[in-house]
Amino acid sequence: MKKALVVLGTTIVLLSLAACGKSESTSKDSSSSEAKSSSMLKEKENSSKKESTKRESSKKESMKKVSGEKAKAISESKAESITAAKASSITAESSDKAANEMTAVRNELAKGFVLSPKLFNGIDVDKAMEKSGAPQNIVSDYTKVGYVKNDSTIRMEQMRSAFDVKYTITKTYVVIDGSTIPYTTQGTGVTFGSWTEPHGKDVITMNLRTESGAKSIVDSVMTQN
Repeated sequence: MKKALVVLGTTIVLLSLAACGKSESTSKDSSSSEAKSSSMLKEKENSSKKESTKRESSKKESMKKVSGEKAKAISESKAESITAAKASSITAESSDKAANEMTAVRNELAKGFVLSPKLFNGIDVDKAMEKSGAPQNIVSDYTKVGYVKNDSTIRMEQMRSAFDVKYTITKTYVVIDGSTIPYTTQGTGVTFGSWTEPHGKDVITMNLRTESGAKSIVDSVMTQN
């Protein structure tokens, strides 16, 4: 009987020890699981923070890029506006200069002028009449005296007859009764260049000079057309 009790007691002790060991193992497993779960949670949080930081950085870079592009576009737009303004200013200055030059030409013609032969086939017209067979009436026939009547008309005399002719002034030429006369300006001064006109197979070089008494000459001729 005693032996049976001893065996029973021993069995109970062993079972108790086994239960305690199992409990400790379960406790350890539980602690390990909690530690792993906590570690994974921290890793997840860190990963989330990194992603958030990365997105924020990308957003800032994108905003910076857009801001830079806008600034560049504004700068280019300003540069284009400045260029356009300069071009407009240059055009206006050029237009004003041309208008002033044409006004100077008109004022010069308004003083009165004479158109007359200068050369005949490249030879001084007087010498050409003496020695080179130029017609003796070349000077009298081709000389014209005129003055400005209004903005489009010149009153002119040729071979003792007065008549109206049209004229226009461009940036480089004056056209009077079909003759295209070049000119240059310096300040308010005007210099008229020579031009040529055909005379059959010959060529006459003409020039223009101012003549203060032109109006009196033109208005005094007998034939007024």
